[in-house]
Amino acid sequence: MKKQDALKLLKRYRRGLCSEEERYLVERWYEQLHEESPFSLTEEELSRIEAEMWTALNKEKPKRLGRLPAYIQAAAALLLLGLSFAVYRYMYPVEPPVITQVDSLEIHDITAAQDRAVLTLSSGEQVLLDSCPHGLVAKDDGIRVLKDPDGHLFFQAVETRNSNQAGGFHEIRTPKGGHYTIRLADGTDVWLGPASSLKYPTRFAAEERRVSVEGEAYFEVTQQIKHVYPSDEPKRVPFFVETPRQLVQVLGTHFNVNDYINDPISRVTLLEGRVKVRSGSSKARSLLPGEQSAVTRKDQELTVQHVDLAEFAARKAGYFYFNNSDLQEVVTQLERWYAIDAIDKHRLPGNRYSGKLPRNANLSKILEVLEITSGLKFKMESERRLMLVR
Repeated sequence: MKKQDALKLLKRYRRGLCSEEERYLVERWYEQLHEESPFSLTEEELSRIEAEMWTALNKEKPKRLGRLPAYIQAAAALLLLGLSFAVYRYMYPVEPPVITQVDSLEIHDITAAQDRAVLTLSSGEQVLLDSCPHGLVAKDDGIRVLKDPDGHLFFQAVETRNSNQAGGFHEIRTPKGGHYTIRLADGTDVWLGPASSLKYPTRFAAEERRVSVEGEAYFEVTQQIKHVYPSDEPKRVPFFVETPRQLVQVLGTHFNVNDYINDPISRVTLLEGRVKVRSGSSKARSLLPGEQSAVTRKDQELTVQHVDLAEFAARKAGYFYFNNSDLQEVVTQLERWYAIDAIDKHRLPGNRYSGKLPRNANLSKILEVLEITSGLKFKMESERRLMLVR
């Protein structure tokens, strides 16, 4: 069953031309929309879909039918993927960009991003983390670098040193199509996104904790208290994150950093707690949960705005999340996650998307959804080069 046949079924439904079996299929899909859809629609959007779907149905609920024809079952397999965004587009269509039809779409399937990273020790030695078994990875600068059964990196000190003496530096770098999770020496957890790097000391100094990031990283920072002699007054040890365009001061919180060198905007988003951010000579700004600081490459001005945290909750749950995102932004995320390169990305049309998709899906499934919702056609020109067919 081709995608075009499933879409024809939706169009027939909208025009009131469906058979009883076909109408039952669409109704059954709608009933499962909330539970099985990988997309998220607003209540207003769901209400609009509901109004149009149910006014077209008979008042009596269709009886349960016997075994459906093969082509109907195949359509169900596609629809029950939960392409609610696709249905929304066909219920309320917009003019798609003009494209040239092709006879077939050939996609060399590519798996989702996996735990892939290279660790550079203070000695300069490099360790390919994805090929290491769990257990001891390396000994360096008085610490043991270990990998747990889930593939996450953590550290154990094997030498006692002066608390005012910082350790050497490690750097973890992920490629496109890779990500990694690290627990730093103070217990802070870091999820490092694709095509990103994290530089950190093997031991933090007593007065502050400082790391640097390029690309994307999600932090869950632990509070650290030290007692100041002679009063023994407790004092929080600040945590700093340096990015190419922003400096973040943290006291213990959850936040996301997104600062890729080639992206026009650097962003820091606060999920819990409190942080201060600054950029260049600009005045430091405090963020509250649900706020995001942004610095544009063009004017280097630091701005703060409220944002929807659903994107970050979705990411943590394993989804791509798009909120009126243009096609270029969507493709940029796919490039990093699937280690592909998009040809002539700057010439992509201005289609916009809202919804979420599972990040563990193969590339072919993601492109299939984009094709259905936009009317565009994609193909892989070579193993890792994606192009839009016009």
